Amino acid sequence: MTFIHTADWQIGKPFAGIGDAHKRSLVQQERIEAIKRIGGVALEHGAAFVLVAGDLFDSPSADKATVSAACSAIGQIGVPVLAIPGNHDHAGPGSVWEQAFFQRERDALAPNLRVLLEAAPVELDAAALLAGCRSSPKLQPFRLCGLGRLLGLALVAIAN
Repeated sequence: MTFIHTADWQIGKPFAGIGDAHKRSLVQQERIEAIKRIGGVALEHGAAFVLVAGDLFDSPSADKATVSAACSAIGQIGVPVLAIPGNHDHAGPGSVWEQAFFQRERDALAPNLRVLLEAAPVELDAAALLAGCRSSPKLQPFRLCGLGRLLGLALVAIAN
């Protein structure tokens, strides 16, 4: 089984240290282009899925344009994309993951995106994915290693 492991996309990062507004915009757009390249790598290597181990967004309150651009790029990846919140885009009330706009854009533009907000195993075709994140610290993945053997699946733990 092949998958792509990524983290820290930080889409929407303001790059305040870049004084020139045009250059800042180009660097921000390059983050979106990187998502498209990740999709190309996934296709090239026959990856079953892409993991984002936290910080897909740079903020828990990403603006609408940022959410739309990210969802559009993720939707072009030809495999499931599984993400967990990180320290920049943490989960919880008011976070980007709970916003109706994000949920509508995800459903419309990136139906392949699944944000794992619960500390619970996720069974995929070839793997059992154990997701843990800052908002759900109770998961202890290594205590669940027998789960993969029991199910005859590869076991992948993801945390931020």
